[in-house]
Amino acid sequence: MKKLLYLFSVILLLALTFMILNSSHPIWWQNIKLNSTKFWGFTSISNNPLLPGSDADFSQTDYKDKEITPRIDTNRLFSGGPAKDQIPSIDDPQFEAISNTGFGDDELIIGLVINGDARAYPYAIMNWHEIVNDVVGGEPVAVTYCPLCETNSVFKRVLNGKAVEFGVSGKLYESCLVMFDRTSDSLYSQPWGVGIVGEETDTVLERVPAVRTTVGQWKEKYPDSKILTTDTGALRNYDQYPYGSYYTDRQVIFSVSRQDQLAVHPKEIGHIIFNHDENKTTNRFSGEYVYFTQAEVESAGELSFSMNGSEGKALWNSELGTIDFVNVDGQSIADMALFGFVYPAHFK
Repeated sequence: MKKLLYLFSVILLLALTFMILNSSHPIWWQNIKLNSTKFWGFTSISNNPLLPGSDADFSQTDYKDKEITPRIDTNRLFSGGPAKDQIPSIDDPQFEAISNTGFGDDELIIGLVINGDARAYPYAIMNWHEIVNDVVGGEPVAVTYCPLCETNSVFKRVLNGKAVEFGVSGKLYESCLVMFDRTSDSLYSQPWGVGIVGEETDTVLERVPAVRTTVGQWKEKYPDSKILTTDTGALRNYDQYPYGSYYTDRQVIFSVSRQDQLAVHPKEIGHIIFNHDENKTTNRFSGEYVYFTQAEVESAGELSFSMNGSEGKALWNSELGTIDFVNVDGQSIADMALFGFVYPAHFK
């Protein structure tokens, strides 16, 4: 009996210690938690002995029966730690006037305007949810952000003529977010915006121009904008960044390829535009792309490029602190922000 009481006391003490540390979020504790996840997912989703139920929603047999060849080697799908939907997408987003927000002017956001409807999605919320299923300017869209790789993309969430919802699969490919749609359960590489496993394999999601900027800069340009609130229905501490020193240090937690081709700091902020072609190259992006770091465009002010036989320009937007990609007619081209390590891993 004494041994049981002693064991119970130890377990209770450890639990209380974990709760205290988790609530205060010291950087060193967050770094320990983040680094430990690679040991949960050190091997592929389909054979990780530490996650016996992690592939319950991922049946290679089902996909093979449908004679659909995945776009990637599925042994390179890794667990990010949480299971499917344990990072909950926001499916009923609540907004308020940006003039009333409690977020500071320096808070990073994804800024979006569709048909005159301007909205802002704070990184402080996106870090915990990664996907917001929304309707903006009458268009059903999925606003997506991967905190491990800085990739931010907005997609029209219409497949086969019907609006669908996207969720967080809990899986990672090249250390980046893998989404799934709740209609077919297909998996998608968020940086590529393309189906990689399931019925929608090779389906390219239509991307919508969006901006990586700050609350203050967005508010100045769009004073009537709405901003996503912390009324998400989930218990999260939105005042805390959950990834320790990850945003600025050199560590990349999960295995990524082609890092011998990395020419900048792993967390250098860059932007990329790209178009998929008709090839179905396994484990590789197939198409044309143009990549610049924010620093080089800010320094130059303007850089020219050619893609798909057409000319365009990358312009430094000092008003919003970002890069504007425009075609020869001055029309915006949807770009994606990304950490430096993502470029060789996903595109080069």
